[in-house]
Amino acid sequence: MTPNFVSLGMVVLDELRFPHAPTMHDVTGGSGAFSTLGARLVAGKERSHEVGCVIMAGDDFPESSLAQFRSWGMDLLVPRKPGRLSTRGLLIYEDKLFGSESALRV
Repeated sequence: MTPNFVSLGMVVLDELRFPHAPTMHDVTGGSGAFSTLGARLVAGKERSHEVGCVIMAGDDFPESSLAQFRSWGMDLLVPRKPGRLSTRGLLIYEDKLFGSESALRV
């Protein structure tokens, strides 16, 4: 069946830095991840096959993140190019309430 929604947004690996908490590494983020999640939630289990996502994953993309996407029961395309690294982002939160944020995508 042909998907009704396919995300072409970026799926990135974020590093989240907090002033009073440990840094979190390899957190799946980006517009592609969140738009796919939203479409999948709206579609429900019965229509999950109508949602698709393309992830340009590098060699360093965690299998656990791919497994999460696969568990949603949708069409998933993960083209790989040997020697390529994943897109990464750095988000630095400057207060305890997530009020002020600096972001850098690399």
